[in-house]
Amino acid sequence: MTFEGIESAVQIMVLLICMIFMIFRRNEPRDRAHLLLLFFFGSYLLGDLYWQACIFYYGETPQVSVVSDLSWYASYMFLYLYLRLECEKTGRIWLPRFMDQNRATGGSFRDGGDDVLKRLLPWTAFIFTIAMALFYMRYGEILSNIIYALIMGTMLHAVIYILVHMKNESRKNLKALCMLTTLLCLGEYGAWTASCYFYENSITNPYYWFNILVTVCFPFYIVICTKIRSDRDSFRDSRNEISKASPSGREILIGGKERI
Repeated sequence: MTFEGIESAVQIMVLLICMIFMIFRRNEPRDRAHLLLLFFFGSYLLGDLYWQACIFYYGETPQVSVVSDLSWYASYMFLYLYLRLECEKTGRIWLPRFMDQNRATGGSFRDGGDDVLKRLLPWTAFIFTIAMALFYMRYGEILSNIIYALIMGTMLHAVIYILVHMKNESRKNLKALCMLTTLLCLGEYGAWTASCYFYENSITNPYYWFNILVTVCFPFYIVICTKIRSDRDSFRDSRNEISKASPSGREILIGGKERI
């Protein structure tokens, strides 16, 4: 088996383990976060299985990669939905305008004021992905590169928006999720770019190292998802205790306010 086959097999094993873990960790039927992560791992795994099958039977990467591409499109869409779901209580991460402070909830985002840089910075994600797509189009697959540019641009836009405008320093797990997603995307782009220049099937090829980086990122999504869920449960329990201890049936909210 070639080194590419070994690297692909390792990634398949990691994804399979992540899927099994998410299946057993999803205790609540309506736990959408675990379900989206499960679909993310599963879709990525389907693309890898087709890729590995071509390497195993033909000894080379598939000439027609549309099957793997469709699976990977779906996986990144599920990842974006998961990222958006985890930010529902923080504020919108995709805005039709540069910023809409009136729609942010809980004071979780910085007041951008007239800071144009903070408003424009998230849109640099699309500049990056479109520029890379134009570069990759020299090697063909125009439609596939356009789709990847849109999907990756949307996800990176959301990540940069959260990191730039969030002011609640206690949400470290959410920031870690954003940084992990950025690392995953950069690992993918690194692998795609390396495949344009390096063709040797050996451990010295940077393409495989970037793929290993992507593989390492997968288990950390489970770690961060578990921590976010734990923090959310702890916050819910603390609110329930405060509500039970409040006099006259009043619910005391965080921040000193009361609600009948």
